[in-house]
Amino acid sequence: MSRVLERRKQYLRLMRQVTLEAGYFTVTDIAEATDTPRSTVQDWVNRLIEEGCVVLTEEQRGRHPARYAASSAMPESACRRVFTTIDGDQVEIYHECMSGGCAAFCEFHHARAGGALRSVHRDGTLLRGTGVHRAAGCHRRARPGAGGWYRRRIS
Repeated sequence: MSRVLERRKQYLRLMRQVTLEAGYFTVTDIAEATDTPRSTVQDWVNRLIEEGCVVLTEEQRGRHPARYAASSAMPESACRRVFTTIDGDQVEIYHECMSGGCAAFCEFHHARAGGALRSVHRDGTLLRGTGVHRAAGCHRRARPGAGGWYRRRIS
């Protein structure tokens, strides 16, 4: 029995790590990392879903595998405050989150926004993004949930 618990702990640790790094994981990601057959990993994922440790974030579609996330790495609540400092055309956005999982989630999405947002760093629950000021041709992304800034091409 202790061997099963040890294996469960190993899978959960890896699933949480991949969720924090990429925002989600697939069965193939875990199978490759542990050198375990995909069917075995899928059994573990199903078992952990029943226990509430893993959530299905996106169903399988055609050749795109299902995406999962470790529930312990998911945001616990909304972020408290976002404050901005501007110096010339440089801008820094500080984003204070309520939990480490929330900060990891925000860091992932802000980093993927790209454009004029040059870097995103996390220190505990504080998220720091640096970019270029809006007056220099930057505008908010129109896509819902995308976050971040992008540079408008000026012809």
